Amino acid sequence: MFIKNSNGVEVARKDVWVGVPQSATFFASGQLISDYGTITNVMTVCAGEMIFLSPYIAPDAGVLEYQYQGTGNLFSFSVDGPHLYFRAPFDPNETFTIQYRRKNACGWSTWYTISGITNDCNESPKMENIFKAYPNPTGDILNVEIDAGNITQAKSLNTTITYDVRLFDGQGNLLRQAQTKGGNVEFNVANLPVGIYYLHVYDGVNSKPEIRQIVVER
Repeated sequence: MFIKNSNGVEVARKDVWVGVPQSATFFASGQLISDYGTITNVMTVCAGEMIFLSPYIAPDAGVLEYQYQGTGNLFSFSVDGPHLYFRAPFDPNETFTIQYRRKNACGWSTWYTISGITNDCNESPKMENIFKAYPNPTGDILNVEIDAGNITQAKSLNTTITYDVRLFDGQGNLLRQAQTKGGNVEFNVANLPVGIYYLHVYDGVNSKPEIRQIVVER
C-alpha cells in the first residue's frame, strides 16, 4: 500500500496481506518440484538419500512460520525454520509425501502436498548385498563383513575393489570410517549415544553406497 501527499509524492509505504498465505515454490536438493502449488515434477530421489527441502521466500512475503509433516518410510525428519531435512526411504520405488503449510499475520494456509518416489541410483554392474553388519542392534562392537561372493566377482572382472565403510548419525555427521579390500571391519560404538545410525559401504564400482540402518542400544 502506498500513501501519497497532495502533490502525488509517495510519503509512506506499507505491506498489507489479505488472507492467509498461498502455496510456495519449493526446491529439493536443487530440483524444482513445486511451483506455487503445481507439481512441476514428482520429487525423484535416490533411495536412502538425505534431502534438503527449501522454499523460495520472497523478501516481502510476510510468512512467519512453516509446518511440515510426512508419510512413508522417512527418517531423520528435522525442521529448521522454513527448511526441512529428511532421509528418503531406503528401498527403490517407494512413494512418500511431504505436506506443508505456511502462516502469516492472517493465519495458517491449508495443507499442500508434494509427492515423491525413490529410485535405485546404483550403476551397472550392480553388486547386491555386498556386506553384513552384526550384531544389530549393538552396544559395543559393530562388525562389517564384506561378502566373499562380491570379492570373487571383482577378481573375475580383473578388478581390485577397495570398500569404503562409513557410519553416520541421523543428521548426516560422519562418525566412523575405514577402508578394506575384503574381510571384516570393526567399529567400536560403545561411546555413541543410544539411537539410530546409518552404515554406508561404497564398493568403488557403483556411485551410490549400499546402506544399512544400525541401532545402538544398551
